[in-house]
Amino acid sequence: MAPYINSPFGLLNMYNFSINAGVVVSVVLLAILYFVIFRKFRCVLFILCYGAILIIGRYASTMVRAINDGFLDRGESLIGAIKMEVGSHFLGHIFTFFILFYPVAFFLRAVCRDVFGFSLADANDTFRAGAIAAFAFPIQHIFNRLGCLCRGCCNGISYNGRFAINLPYNPDVEGTVFPSQILEMLLMAVLFIVLVVAYKKGLDTFGIVIMGFGITFFISEFFIENPFSVKHFGLTYVQLLSIFIVILSLVYMVTSGKVKGYFIVKTEKE
Repeated sequence: MAPYINSPFGLLNMYNFSINAGVVVSVVLLAILYFVIFRKFRCVLFILCYGAILIIGRYASTMVRAINDGFLDRGESLIGAIKMEVGSHFLGHIFTFFILFYPVAFFLRAVCRDVFGFSLADANDTFRAGAIAAFAFPIQHIFNRLGCLCRGCCNGISYNGRFAINLPYNPDVEGTVFPSQILEMLLMAVLFIVLVVAYKKGLDTFGIVIMGFGITFFISEFFIENPFSVKHFGLTYVQLLSIFIVILSLVYMVTSGKVKGYFIVKTEKE
């Protein structure tokens, strides 16, 4: 796949196009899901939560990339890494989603109720909004890795076995490599199917998507070539952070029932 293609609008950067297309497709998907499931157009406002995650997550993703590339080990500043735009890792978006989506959603709900005088959604539907938002992230990351494949970045380790690929547009890659980008795309497709099945069975997709991304990044890091990554205990920082968010997702799924029940009862009293 070429990093640039001719289009009616001129030379198109396929990496930037794929990244932006992923954002657009995921936002449109969420808008449709919110409207179809809630049957209230105002629930589309929950997309503002998703937008906030994307904005804040951009900086978190840069910090994850910088940490994985050894900035802290070399005593360098993460703020400097953000200014330098050293790259990003989608794990930052996932961690931001886990930490901030519900606080932002409940804040938006309170603003709609107390400032504008209308009900956005009850507490139960606010929690459902987070479960539905989980579907957008695998779709967006498929487009992310498609962009990486076009540009030849985030390439796999040297490999000449079955399914090996060439990345002629990356001058730093010699010979054939493992298709790490395609691996993550396939794992995202599997995760999306798991989310659909889980949602139909009434399971909490919010926690499942966090766990799914943690497992995906832990596995894929073994096959990605990164000469800058620093390892501890034989694992990269991305893998260590992936283990951390998997543990967080397990804690969330074990305790979420009681936490949600508390908030639903509390808001009903209000």
